[in-house]
Amino acid sequence: MKQTYREYFDDAFLQLNNSNIEAPKDEALLLLSKHINQDRSYIIARMDEGVPSEFNHISFQDLIDRRSKHEPFAYLFNEKEFFNRPFKVGPGVLIPRPETEHLIEMVLEENQKQPFHSIADICCGSGIIGITLQKELQIPIQLFDISKSALKWAQLNVEMHNVAQYIEINQSDILKGCSKLNPKTDCITMNPPYISPDEISCLSPDVIEHEPILALDGGDNKGLAFTLTSLKNFATIVEEGTHLFIELGYKQKNLLESQSLYPWAIQNWKKDLAGIPRVVHLIKNQNG
Repeated sequence: MKQTYREYFDDAFLQLNNSNIEAPKDEALLLLSKHINQDRSYIIARMDEGVPSEFNHISFQDLIDRRSKHEPFAYLFNEKEFFNRPFKVGPGVLIPRPETEHLIEMVLEENQKQPFHSIADICCGSGIIGITLQKELQIPIQLFDISKSALKWAQLNVEMHNVAQYIEINQSDILKGCSKLNPKTDCITMNPPYISPDEISCLSPDVIEHEPILALDGGDNKGLAFTLTSLKNFATIVEEGTHLFIELGYKQKNLLESQSLYPWAIQNWKKDLAGIPRVVHLIKNQNG
């Protein structure tokens, strides 16, 4: 049986490297540190020391085996940070991405000009957008998703962040209508599936083999079909002046702007750190 941190690290690195995991040294070190609930510097300083007697060899090997099969790191520990808060995630729900924080920033910026009174978060997944905005703005939130699996994680996060009295969770197929959407809501947020079907196969194994395709495939029109149908459905319910914030993908700005979006009018875009237009802000026009 292995005795030192270095022996466990070396074996983990070798297995991850052979499985074509990107940055296998970094991941081996991170897995080892997470397993014993210490930071990486602790491991680095003690590489040649013996592991403690309570070190669970079997569960550590299980982590390495799962990661070697490209199971996302966030699924291994059922957690992911978003906007400086922890969230529970796992199989059946999309893992939060840093780009989505730009949507939060854009909503908060607009709220400073004219405060929102309620928000409907569509395609809520694990609830990260709605819960984050509730904590930041202290207003009622509706969460919507078609996936029961995703909503189970959303419920766990609602409970973890103690916001159940402010958040309503709905299972709903937005593409078939929005009957449960509060027509008085003055802000809608949405991180929809927006990847073109012909690009799905190009995704990394971590994503395509483990995360729900339902949350990724945006359908026809180069991944915009879901978004365009949603816009039409929202327009039949919400009132004039309702704000809408949508996260979109690479090269979709020009495509969206070429569409007929009436009664929605594009106000502006927010770029991500790579300079890609990532979040669009729209407002429903009068008489829409």
